[in-house]
Amino acid sequence: MKTIGLIGGMSWESTTTYYQIINTVIKEKLGGLHSAKCLLYSVDFAEIGECQAKDDWDKSGRILAEAGKSLAKAGADFIIICTNTMHKVIDQIQVEVHIPILHIAEVTADELIKQNIHKAALLGTKYTVEQDFYKSKLITKGIEVLINKQGLLQNDCFGYESQYYPILFCSSLLFRINLWLHPQYKETNFTKSLKNSSLSLKFKLINLFY
Repeated sequence: MKTIGLIGGMSWESTTTYYQIINTVIKEKLGGLHSAKCLLYSVDFAEIGECQAKDDWDKSGRILAEAGKSLAKAGADFIIICTNTMHKVIDQIQVEVHIPILHIAEVTADELIKQNIHKAALLGTKYTVEQDFYKSKLITKGIEVLINKQGLLQNDCFGYESQYYPILFCSSLLFRINLWLHPQYKETNFTKSLKNSSLSLKFKLINLFY
């Protein structure tokens, strides 16, 4: 079994989900008591957040590159970055690290194609949604990416101030998402869909962590 290197801490709450999903998949694939062989380097998100606020991506890239080199030295076979937003500096990290770094958008595109999905809505931080480092990877592989240009979905729940914390999808946010993707829907129909908890089947949505 290969050893996975995880660059996490952005935020630590979302990193726990990556860890949980990785081990859940390993258990499903291999059964028994199997779990993932992995190494975690958790950065101080306050430092990364300050870099983002100052638009100092070069410094944040150097911080994550040091994390990547530490993981490689510790024996990781490849690396994943446990955040969407910081894939903005993945090329800077890869230059400093001699082991492969999986790009989350590329593997997301592969999975969408595998499931015959060719149009997807992208939610995320303002950096992920407004800049091209993530969505360009999807577009290159033939995925049509839907972006909410009015900022309706980002201002409150995906803005800079709230991106450090887990997001609770309240019914009002889900309603706004649904209206964006399906303007013909009425509130009464949407309310019924919430009650039978089948909302996720009504539209295809990329909602990955940060």
